[in-house]
Amino acid sequence: MGNIIFGIITISICAICSFIAWRMFRKCCYNLSLFFILLCGLTLRVNMASDHYLHEWDERYHALVAKNLIKHPFKPTLYDNAVIKYDYKVWVANNVWLEKPPVPLWFIALSIHTFGNTEFAVRIPSIIFSLLAIYLTFLIGCYLFDKKTGLLAAYLHAINGIVLELAAGKLSSDHIETFFNVFIEIAILFCILSIIKKNKYYLSLLGGVFIGLAVLSKWFPALLVFPVWLTGALFARKYKTREIISHFILIISGCLIIALPWFIYILINFPIEAKWVIRKLLFAYSSIIETHSAPFWYYINYVEIIFGEIIYIPLLFSLYYLFKHRREWALKLLTVWWIVPVIIFSFAETKRHTYLMISAPAFFLLTAWYWFYLKEAVVRRKYRWLKYIVLCLLIILPIRLSIERLSPFEKTEKNSLWANELRFLTKRIKEKKVVIFNSEKPVETMFYTNFTAYSGIPDSTTINKFISRGYTAYIYQTGFLTKLIPTK
Repeated sequence: MGNIIFGIITISICAICSFIAWRMFRKCCYNLSLFFILLCGLTLRVNMASDHYLHEWDERYHALVAKNLIKHPFKPTLYDNAVIKYDYKVWVANNVWLEKPPVPLWFIALSIHTFGNTEFAVRIPSIIFSLLAIYLTFLIGCYLFDKKTGLLAAYLHAINGIVLELAAGKLSSDHIETFFNVFIEIAILFCILSIIKKNKYYLSLLGGVFIGLAVLSKWFPALLVFPVWLTGALFARKYKTREIISHFILIISGCLIIALPWFIYILINFPIEAKWVIRKLLFAYSSIIETHSAPFWYYINYVEIIFGEIIYIPLLFSLYYLFKHRREWALKLLTVWWIVPVIIFSFAETKRHTYLMISAPAFFLLTAWYWFYLKEAVVRRKYRWLKYIVLCLLIILPIRLSIERLSPFEKTEKNSLWANELRFLTKRIKEKKVVIFNSEKPVETMFYTNFTAYSGIPDSTTINKFISRGYTAYIYQTGFLTKLIPTK
């Protein structure tokens, strides 16, 4: 019942913040309006992140690697003390863990070190970065259009259900995706500023730096920024060819300065694991990873699930508008931002709906731009009712999707019995060098404790070998944890 009350309080605060933001918007108090949008976004993110257990995919792995990074920041490990032989190709059970780049994991490690080894500490960086993304969407909207468009786009960003679940660690890629998308957005913001302010070459360099940080968050999809910037630079018609080349070189340089040292480092220090991961990245486009396959039209269909059922109206209208007004470089930039990932990912064998979130700000901004365009459009009297229905649905449908993801009125368990039991293990077991076998949740066990845990049961010879090396071995049998005695 407590979580339902928490949900009602959350919805009430968000409703009040939304109403005040709208009133401030009507009075042209845009800074105050933005403040209440951010407050609404913060409330939703705290509610989503309040589960007192690690989520299954992929938060538990990221949390454990981040915890281990506190001890050795430049050696990412999953099984920090891998006492059983492992396959470096199996990312859910290996020692050196390079499946994801280090930048988001470093932030999570810093949070755990500062606030303690808790689930909420794992999620604090994502909550902060996810709030920053709302502000970035507002800024991009201001530079490309105006403050009104920026505010509406920021509101759509603040309440988006998938964005909320990623920041809370509830979806695969979770915190990694959140950091990656924020760095992409910052990079595109600097690229836009470099176009608007033309001769400020340091802005292009900064754009490249944040592309590099995005690469060190989720590898090569970060390269999307290059066609986005190039589209804006070409169609804004502010640059000569020589200037475009100069800025492009600066962007590439900024990216390489940040990203290249990590690739060199892991190839030198962890060559086997690094080569395997890089090979996976290079062939990910042409092979199915972990059964994540889907038909070609998967992303076109999933757009409505993420952004609302009538998102196709602003998308199609913006394409039509571009043919009528070819000098609209801002719309061209946003169109490339969303359409390039949709096309490229549609041809890829592996498909996951979270991949679309790289373009989320573009969807929010195009929706906001179309909303104000339609609001000001002159429509025949007999069709005016349809105009207002579309305007309402463009706001109401994303709100409904957000509420569905939040599930504020459903009785869900925020606390978990298994997580409480794992936290209690450190009090029950006094030995320091401990290996636990037959664990249902070995990764979570290693996060909540300093013990090594495995899901399987080795033979007695292997167990005796551990014990002879000074380890204390425990095993779960019929739900109970039993200390193992060496056998002859």
